[in-house]
Amino acid sequence: MNNTIFLSICIPTYNRSNYLKKCIESIISQDGFNAKNIEILISDNASPDNTEEIVKSFQDKFPNVRYIKNNTNLGAERNILNLLNNFQGEYFFLLTDDDILLPNLLAKLKQIITHNSECSVFLSSYEVFSEKQKRTYIRHTFLISKKIPKSDIKDIVKFYNASSVASRICIRREFIDTEGYSNHMKSLYPCMYLVGYAALNGTSFYTKDLLIRHTRENVIFWDYPDDYMLNDKINLIKDLSKFDNRFYTIAFASLIINDMPDAIIDAIFKRPRKFCKLIRAIYKMPQIKSNPNLWVKIFYNFFRKLIGIIARKIYKIFCKLPYHYYE
Repeated sequence: MNNTIFLSICIPTYNRSNYLKKCIESIISQDGFNAKNIEILISDNASPDNTEEIVKSFQDKFPNVRYIKNNTNLGAERNILNLLNNFQGEYFFLLTDDDILLPNLLAKLKQIITHNSECSVFLSSYEVFSEKQKRTYIRHTFLISKKIPKSDIKDIVKFYNASSVASRICIRREFIDTEGYSNHMKSLYPCMYLVGYAALNGTSFYTKDLLIRHTRENVIFWDYPDDYMLNDKINLIKDLSKFDNRFYTIAFASLIINDMPDAIIDAIFKRPRKFCKLIRAIYKMPQIKSNPNLWVKIFYNFFRKLIGIIARKIYKIFCKLPYHYYE
């Protein structure tokens, strides 16, 4: 490892050179960008477009832009594993190719890490840009910046849940468990394992600062089953519970109460034929059968989120200003 590199900004990419160019530009334009202690590492999943040409145009100017091109498309999860196995910095910061680092925030990120050097993993609030709606949202998990000790399981679960958006995950090298990550590939959420592992084995830090802009409703190149990866998420929670057995009970309840209303809404509006299948799958879970109160909470959240969808539709008609959303 090159000990002079403090932060590795790691970008997995495939066939989105226009997005990638904006992503890289958002980094190198920062006042805090220093070629001596920051590297940009890009892992290209055998893109058929001009991705390589775009990256080489940056490499001509910045020697700390490193590029790996896979011979074949390894899939999104293995492409990230490629980054985990090849980054050189003390800290790993994940930034997906269609997201950007917000202006003047790199120096802030470095300051946060330096002032909290005992922490194992960092997350932040972030902007969400809806490409179809042409609107910006702001998402927070906590209202304040805070350290979260591993003993505070309720906050650890909230912190862990927030990492479903992988961009802006920042982890200290010695708290990265690549073997555990590999065990949860093909589930869409192996990066959540990395965050859960680091949070349950160290001290987490959440900053209310908006570090990135996350783009949604754009072109993607991967697909997964229609059940919101429920079984994989449950297996992931079970695996992380070996570090603290309190984690499973709280994380499972949170998963069911918060994710299932979204899955039900999605099934009703987009895949109505799968709605009954989804409900039967939920009911068959022994954790639900033994705790019928979870059903009440699921459907309470379902109606609450449904009302929220209606309210946002009305909001969209009458107001185009960004609004804050608290997870």
